[in-house]
Amino acid sequence: MSLMRHEDERLITGAGKFTADWNLENQCHMAVLRSPHAHARVLKIDTAGAMQAEGVLLVLTAADITAARFNSIPSGPPIKGVDDQVIRKGEMPVLAIDRVRFTGQPVAVVIAESAVLASDACDLIEVDYDPLPAVVGAESAAMSDKPQLHPAVEQNKALTFESGSREAVDQAFNTAAKTASITIRSQRLYGAPLEPKAVLANYDEPRGMTMVYTPTQGVLGMQAALSAVTGIPTDELEIVSQDVGGSFGLRGGAGPEHALVILAARKLDRPVKWVAGRSELFSGEWHGRALKLEASIALDVNDHIVAMRYKDTVDLGAYNCYFGGFIGTNNLSVTMGGAYRVPALYMRSELMLTNTAPISAYRGAGRPDIAFAVERLIDHAAAEHKLDPVEFRRKNFIDKEDFPYTTANGTVYDCGDFHTVLDKALALADYESFESRNDVSKAAGKIRGIGVGYYVEKSGAGAAPKDQVSCRRWCVSPACGHRSFRSGA
Repeated sequence: MSLMRHEDERLITGAGKFTADWNLENQCHMAVLRSPHAHARVLKIDTAGAMQAEGVLLVLTAADITAARFNSIPSGPPIKGVDDQVIRKGEMPVLAIDRVRFTGQPVAVVIAESAVLASDACDLIEVDYDPLPAVVGAESAAMSDKPQLHPAVEQNKALTFESGSREAVDQAFNTAAKTASITIRSQRLYGAPLEPKAVLANYDEPRGMTMVYTPTQGVLGMQAALSAVTGIPTDELEIVSQDVGGSFGLRGGAGPEHALVILAARKLDRPVKWVAGRSELFSGEWHGRALKLEASIALDVNDHIVAMRYKDTVDLGAYNCYFGGFIGTNNLSVTMGGAYRVPALYMRSELMLTNTAPISAYRGAGRPDIAFAVERLIDHAAAEHKLDPVEFRRKNFIDKEDFPYTTANGTVYDCGDFHTVLDKALALADYESFESRNDVSKAAGKIRGIGVGYYVEKSGAGAAPKDQVSCRRWCVSPACGHRSFRSGA
């Protein structure tokens, strides 16, 4: 009998408790004023009209963030690239200071007695913008006619990253019997979780604790990010996340709105709540992907892979936030050989800043993108050189006996049995009978297709200690007293 999940009955009967379902006594509400421009100077912000509006309690601008000594949004680890160059960063302020760099960037917030009154008052804030030319498209971001978005990031290039050996790959391609190339675009997108972004904060002064109710996929990560932005020690931040309506990596860390709700709650000594409208998050939330991968493969006369190389263009958006840089470097390169024995590997990634929403983790954070690129490249090479896509994969798989296996760019695969897994998948799909089934479909005026994909993805990410547990279940036969066990890790 399968185990029932404990939360199912509560969720399907409408008794779930998401962030919008939390309501505290005497709470008020926040609304966010966002930039309508992709790039502009902020010359003046006049909040007088909003402050006089019905039910308004507080209006916050960048000056208030500076006075509170809040820090910028975390910008990720100091990744190194070519010649040990550390990634150049354009850090995102909680509220725009003197310039906006993407449509949807928070400029000011209003806190009022209701969400409607706060939203209405936002319309009364007058912002004098001086629009500037925008950088749209990572491939053209370094051109001389494009504006430089951050003083520390020349030509809008945050980093040039390499993995593997360019020399070994170039040599393999120069002597290869066959080559093939393909360009993969992993489009920019917004994840759109079922539950919109939301925050409710309350400062419990007697306990010295700030309570933060918000959807998150990791309370410790959220706690650490909030501490980094606000300066509040982690042991004075309590995160409540009872039910979460989707995360997908987007909710691994705090956004500007989290910090703003906390600041407002402390200033007003009242609980403050913000629940995003669906449409405002399409430009105001972290985006995902925004990658272009130019992939090439080289084969010998026996159709063994001798090299793979990739030229990547990574659009970080307007600011370095959280995992954006990590996605375009480590996570793209770590498994760029897929499940295949590839003697020579090389990747070069250009990480660019543009006037678009910042990129962060979404659904695998670069690992699905490289897996897709590898498999599309394998299929493309098979089609171009008239190779059977299944046998081509089999011929080039890393053998079971070769594990642990170190790839040409230094990744260690601990275990695998790729041939057996593929054979099981083919059997379950009844792959061998596809042609006869396809003939039946054609006769009926229908279209039938079949595809093969085999990916390897780095797992066990994070900074927590890695442990392994082996479980054994013992059985004693009453008839003969023999004992047996089943084990699993």
